[in-house]
Amino acid sequence: MPSNMKLARLQKILKYDSVEKKNKEIKIINATVNNNVISIQQQLAAGHYTLELLLSIDDRLVVKSKSYYNEKDIKTNLESNEFKFEFMEFKELPNVT
Repeated sequence: MPSNMKLARLQKILKYDSVEKKNKEIKIINATVNNNVISIQQQLAAGHYTLELLLSIDDRLVVKSKSYYNEKDIKTNLESNEFKFEFMEFKELPNVT
């Protein structure tokens, strides 16, 4: 990860259920994030997992893409591969849960 991006928190652990052909959420019992290292201290069965992470981004994030879809889902070629995002502090974000 870029140096300006840090892991803030592990939000969810999802395990793919091949019988139902969908991801199922696994209860997180003991997982920590420290210095960009995720430690999961609970037993997980062999399988395909998806981790949903909350990231903290400082200052600037550069996203590179070969193409871009605008708000009308029309594929657009870009003259520039740089996007600018403005970030807010967590305390400024609305609580939507």
